[in-house]
Amino acid sequence: MVAILNICSTNYQTLMKHLTTPMLLLLGVSLLFPKIGYSQQAELDAYYEKAAAFQDNGQWDEAAQVYNLLLDFNPMMDKARFNRGYCHLQSGRYVSAKADFEQVLLKNQYDFEALEMHGLACFYNGEFGNAIQDFSAILEKQDNPNVYLYRARTYLRIGDADAAFFDIQNCLEFGGSQTGEIAWIYGEIMMARKQYPMAIDQFLTAGRSGIKNPYMDYNLGLAYYQVGQIDKSISHLEASNQVLPTSASFAQLALAKIKKGELEEAKSLAVKAVGMDWQNPTAYYANGMACLHLNQYEQAVEKLNKAVVMEPENAEFYYQRAVANARLGNRISAQLDCQKALVIDPNKTEASNLYASIGK
Repeated sequence: MVAILNICSTNYQTLMKHLTTPMLLLLGVSLLFPKIGYSQQAELDAYYEKAAAFQDNGQWDEAAQVYNLLLDFNPMMDKARFNRGYCHLQSGRYVSAKADFEQVLLKNQYDFEALEMHGLACFYNGEFGNAIQDFSAILEKQDNPNVYLYRARTYLRIGDADAAFFDIQNCLEFGGSQTGEIAWIYGEIMMARKQYPMAIDQFLTAGRSGIKNPYMDYNLGLAYYQVGQIDKSISHLEASNQVLPTSASFAQLALAKIKKGELEEAKSLAVKAVGMDWQNPTAYYANGMACLHLNQYEQAVEKLNKAVVMEPENAEFYYQRAVANARLGNRISAQLDCQKALVIDPNKTEASNLYASIGK
């Protein structure tokens, strides 16, 4: 032990002192008690190799612990900081990942690999504007198919399907392969463009390629609903609620059940959707629609009022409230709702027809 201490600096002794008993076992006795004659750098290299081995095996937390020790000893060890950031990213610690990549970028703003990872950390942390900024900075200097793919995915999160489509085209042009992930993103783009048959085809292609996305069944359920294949819609939405139950999936399943005439179950599903997220306008819409079909018109108006307040630019919400008001004999309210629906969507013929029928 004396021989070991003789070759260690004070900081290196500190590194050794902070290794806990579990960490001693983790790293291995051979690393902690090396043969006399090894240099300090050789020992640090051995720690780094151990951390890298953990990382290669997907043991992100163990790898990050060893990188912590290395950086405590030598904060200038950029490769360890980058790798620790990557481990944080894989473990879902996005804020910590961002901090590590930012430190790397402070030394070299043109480290595009660190910038790419920083963009991904921003994406997963919900900072879509920052992610797009990072990816765009890379693409100004080089055409990277992976980065085009990442930016396309980010554009979809902010509702820019056209920009996402353009990036996917560039991804393929500059060497990206037609993978399941690209099929998935194409599917999302087609959903945003309301091209539902094409969306279904792309999602099924993604599934056949092995993509395991928890939103797969929800998206397919929604797309099948839009093309009128209600049985398939219900099947996928029920599967979605088993894997990833959300207010959106319960609300959509309620709407599909209404189409099947299963009204009491639909109302129960809609109530559950509201309970899961009281700020989801589609949940109130589904609840209102179930009440409307059950001839509970006052309740329908009450629920649709909330949907309209939350999403005042939705013509369908106004139209269905007009139907409920008309059934209650509230002719003026029904006509006003028809007019509002037509201002939003002048082509909504059912609103025009209802308005005309009320005026007779």
